[in-house]
Amino acid sequence: LARSFFHAGARSLMVTHWAVYSEAAVEISTGMFEARKAAPLLTHAAALRSAVVSILDDPLVDPFRTHPAYWAPFAIIGA
Repeated sequence: LARSFFHAGARSLMVTHWAVYSEAAVEISTGMFEARKAAPLLTHAAALRSAVVSILDDPLVDPFRTHPAYWAPFAIIGA
């Protein structure tokens, strides 16, 4: 599936390694775009890292959200 997006002209994709929680997908993808908006020169991978770190560094976060099953399946492939 990813190859189809690259053939269509995509330069990079955010993918997951396994099924994800819907709220994790929303929180991490919006966090990633917010990070890119705040720092346009940030790479996609750095923006993804920023979104994950903001979850992990939040002292008021629900412990469930700090478990790797919540944030670890996301990855950037491509440029």
